[in-house]
Amino acid sequence: MASSGSVLDHIGLDSGERRASQRAEVQPFVLDLLRAWLPSHVNTGRYHPLPTIGLEAFACRFSADQGALFGTIAGLRMPAPGESAQAPLLLPLVTFAAANHAGNAAILWGELMRLLPKRPDVVPTLPWCADVCHPALRSYPVELRWIPDFERCAAWAWFDLSSSPLPPRAAAAH
Repeated sequence: MASSGSVLDHIGLDSGERRASQRAEVQPFVLDLLRAWLPSHVNTGRYHPLPTIGLEAFACRFSADQGALFGTIAGLRMPAPGESAQAPLLLPLVTFAAANHAGNAAILWGELMRLLPKRPDVVPTLPWCADVCHPALRSYPVELRWIPDFERCAAWAWFDLSSSPLPPRAAAAH
């Protein structure tokens, strides 16, 4: 388990924002919730609703391996008035990755870089969490407030779980 004095280097790759996040900032009940929820929701290849009241219109898909977590948060787009009532769409809002081990950090960093038109001049410090925003996020301005918090909380919870066995990988990729 990560020590309470650990600091997470949290980087918004397209915004240029960078923040040092103390593990102690995350409430214990939030870590407990995410540590219980994450193991059954990684490597399934599917989106899963977030485990928080009030965020029913959002879901996340995760891949994970040996301390590394890669996720995409999506928002539900309901049909507008006059549009057909087909199944609602999940629009990708943010893709994020978290690493606490040098062995997988380079792979995750490379995957995030593939999502950007231009590579930023930034070098993360372990442990880190970084994100790339997708165009649909512009339609969800309020989510800009809670998504970084969710990313940090998920990263810390996953680092706590990283020594646990993982579910088998699903065939679906991000």
